[in-house]
Amino acid sequence: MARFAMAKGAPPANKSQAAASDVTVNRAGGEAFSISDPSLRMLTMLGSSFFNEPNYYGKSADGEDAALGLSGDAANLLETAKQIARGDNPRDLLALALWARTEMNVRSTPQVLLALAASEPKTKPFVRQYARKIVQRADEVRQVFAAYLALFAGGVAQNKRGQKLPNSLKRGLADAIGKFSEAQLMKYDSADRPTFKDVLRMIDRGKDFGLPQPVYKYLVSGEVVDAAATPVIAARKALAKKTSFDAEALALIAASHANWEVVLSQFGGSSRAVWDAVLPQMGYMALLRNLRNMLQAGVDPEPLAKRLSDPREVAKSKQLPFRFYTAHKMLVDAGLLKGKNAVVASALETALEHAASALPRLTGVTVIASDNSGSMSSPVSAKSIVTHQAAANMLAAIAQRVSDDGHVIVFGESARLVPVTVSDSILTAMSKQASTNVGHATNAHKVLEVMLEKKIVADRLVLFSDMQCYSSSGGPETFSGAVAKYRSTLNPKLVVHSVDLAGYGTSTLSSADPRVNLVSGFSEKIMRTVVEFERALDATAVPASNEGAQTVPATDSVRVLATLDDIRARF
Repeated sequence: MARFAMAKGAPPANKSQAAASDVTVNRAGGEAFSISDPSLRMLTMLGSSFFNEPNYYGKSADGEDAALGLSGDAANLLETAKQIARGDNPRDLLALALWARTEMNVRSTPQVLLALAASEPKTKPFVRQYARKIVQRADEVRQVFAAYLALFAGGVAQNKRGQKLPNSLKRGLADAIGKFSEAQLMKYDSADRPTFKDVLRMIDRGKDFGLPQPVYKYLVSGEVVDAAATPVIAARKALAKKTSFDAEALALIAASHANWEVVLSQFGGSSRAVWDAVLPQMGYMALLRNLRNMLQAGVDPEPLAKRLSDPREVAKSKQLPFRFYTAHKMLVDAGLLKGKNAVVASALETALEHAASALPRLTGVTVIASDNSGSMSSPVSAKSIVTHQAAANMLAAIAQRVSDDGHVIVFGESARLVPVTVSDSILTAMSKQASTNVGHATNAHKVLEVMLEKKIVADRLVLFSDMQCYSSSGGPETFSGAVAKYRSTLNPKLVVHSVDLAGYGTSTLSSADPRVNLVSGFSEKIMRTVVEFERALDATAVPASNEGAQTVPATDSVRVLATLDDIRARF
C-alpha cells in the first residue's frame, strides 16, 4: 500500500422495507443506506482502507482536497474523521485508528488519522496517549509527521525549524520515537523526506524525546560521536564505505542490522550470497515480498519454507491473508514452484492454515457470500496484484474453514453454491470460487434466493463485498428486501455480517437493523467481530425481525453496536 505524502405497506417479493430516512443510492445506482453515526460509518471504511488508493467506483476530489493530492474517497474518509473528532465521542477516532492498526493490520491510514486528531481541539487531549500505541514501526513516526505537514502545514518542503506543531503531537511523536532501539531506527533511516532529522528538529523536548544522545546526534547530524555507545550506527557507517562484498561486508551487515533494501542497493540483488547475507535481518513481510527474487537467485528453499510455515513467525508477522496469496501467485506466474521449490508452495498454504487456526469457531449454520462481480476485479491498491475479488474469496474460504456448518455462495449477475469442503486448502477453496462463473453484475439479492431455494436455515450470513449492489434486471429486487423475505420465510433471527472491502461509506442494509453488523477489513481477524457481535446480541433483548426488530429506532437501548462498543472498550 502507498504511504500518504510519502417504503410503506407490505412490500412485494424483494422490495426493500427500508425507512425512507436513511435510503440513498450507491455508486452503482442501486439501493444503499446512509450511516448517520460517523463512528459506525468509519468502521465500515477503515478496516479496508489503504489511504488514497484508487477504487473501481472512485471519484475525484475537488477544491482544497484536490490541491492536496487527495482522491475523493480519501477526502470522504477524512471528512468522516472530522465529524467524529467534532462529535460527542471524539475518542472514537483514536480508538478506531488503533483498532485498524493492531487488529486489521492497516498501516498508513491510522497514521493519517493520528495526524488529523492532532489538529482537532476535542481529540488533541487523546493524541499523546494513543501515539505510542498506533505507531508500531519506526518509519511510522515519519509517516505521521509527513501526513500532518501535508494536510495542515503546507507540506514537507515548507517545513522550517520553529514552525508550529501541536504540543500533543510533539509529545506523542517524542514518546513514539523513544520506544525504538538504535537498530529499529537505523532500519528505517533514509534520505526520503521527512527524515528522522526533520522530525527531531520539530519535537526536540530535551529529555522527553527519549533517545540516547549519541543516537540523537547521528540522526540529526550524521555524526558518530561514540562508536562504542552506538555500535549499530558505527557498523552502518562502515558498511556504507564498502565497495566489495567480502567477509568484512558480511560482518558489517550483521552488526548493523542493515535491511535488505540497503544491502541490495549497495551490492546488487542477483547474487545468492547477497540474499543469504540479508535473510537473517529480513522481517516476515519482506520475506514474502522477495520470495521470487530469492528463488531466482538460487537461495535454498528449505530454510525459506521452514520459516514461512513456522506458526510463531506467522502469528508474530500479523500479515493480511492475501499477502500469502500474492506470494504464491507471483511464484506460480514466474514458474518457480517446480522441483525442490515446491516446499515453498506447501509452506505458504501451511502459513494460511496457521492464520486461520487461531480464530474462534462459528457455531450453527453459516452462509458466506463472496462478491465476484466486475467491480471486484480492481486491485486493493495501485501496486498490488491482488484484487478485491481475491481478497473476498480468501476471507470466504477462511470463514468456511472456521464454520461448523459453512456454505459458500459466490455472486455476480447470478449466485451459485460452491462445493467447498473442509478437506480443501484455503487456496483450493479460493480457486473453486474464482472458477465459478457468475457474471459481472452485483445482484447480491440472489444470494438469498439460493438460500431459499436450497432451504438453508442459516444462523448468519457473512457478506464480503464492495457493497455496490443493484438489480441488473432493472426490477425492484434489493438486498435488504431479500433479507426481509428470507427472515419472514425461513429464519426471522438471521444475523447479517456486512464486511465492506472498499469503504465507500454506505451500506447494503440499514444500520437501524439490530441484527446487522456493519464492519470492514481484509484481516482474518474480522471473524472475531462476528462472534463478539452475536455474543452481545444474545445478551440483549432484541426481538426477531418478524416481531418488529427491522423497524425499531436505532436507540442505544435497542441497537446492538457490539463491534463499535468492543473497540471503545478495548482500544
